[in-house]
Amino acid sequence: PPAPVAPPPRLASYGVALLSAWPIREDRVVALPERDSATRVALAATVESPLGPLPVVVTHLETAGDVRVAQAERVVDLVRATGNPDRALVFGDLNATPDERPYEVFSTVLDDPWAGSGPGADTYSAADPRRRIDYALVGRGWEARRGEVVGSPTVSDHLGVSVTLRPDRE
Repeated sequence: PPAPVAPPPRLASYGVALLSAWPIREDRVVALPERDSATRVALAATVESPLGPLPVVVTHLETAGDVRVAQAERVVDLVRATGNPDRALVFGDLNATPDERPYEVFSTVLDDPWAGSGPGADTYSAADPRRRIDYALVGRGWEARRGEVVGSPTVSDHLGVSVTLRPDRE
């Protein structure tokens, strides 16, 4: 089956997608509070992994303004609603650096494997990375084993983030 994509490509919007080596179940699109004309969404899904079902949310927040706080709160609500926020994974362009309020909202339920990282974790712009605004945030039931910034300016205007995890209980 095709990967979930949100919102439907026919809408003029910023989209997100979730690709997985494992089956994706129960995906749904949730509209986020908005201030500009573009629709911002979160794609919430369950990935059937060898470790069991994993709640995953992919999102792309506004580029600026207090509306990002409301958007972050909505995504955190989605994480809590999974019933298992300690196993949750949140990926996306949060358009917020670690010293901004949206990041603080996410940190109420999620950990940042890159917390405290220096310039090697910067993701924007891909051609000259000087800001960290793209994230792989994890529930508190995970231990980060390795992280790296990936990609190139020929693929996107942002660099990607890759994190290798293991369940914290092992």
